[in-house]
Amino acid sequence: MSDFNTVQGNSIWSDLGFSDAESEELDLRSELLRQVQLIMSESGLNQNELASILGVDQPKISKLKNGKLSEFSSERLMLFLNKLGYCIQIRVVPLGSKSKSNRKLIDKRRVV
Repeated sequence: MSDFNTVQGNSIWSDLGFSDAESEELDLRSELLRQVQLIMSESGLNQNELASILGVDQPKISKLKNGKLSEFSSERLMLFLNKLGYCIQIRVVPLGSKSKSNRKLIDKRRVV
């Protein structure tokens, strides 16, 4: 019998049967979405104000807040972070260097 609490790989996505390439993309999008959600939450702005800043309608903000990952590409999430006043820094590391410290994709320094 399988234990549902046991993680087989380094990524929930690979455990769900996605290829390594798909898992990496989903990991990236998940982290970008998480950062957008955190920044929106900390902003104290309502959904209409956020929609105006991001150039989308209010239902898109609702989808962001509800974690609808399939609705947003990595590029679009990066654009949202820029519009919220954040820059994105990406590091390139050799394959096999998949420790959490080497995989950090976002530096939460504000663009001034």
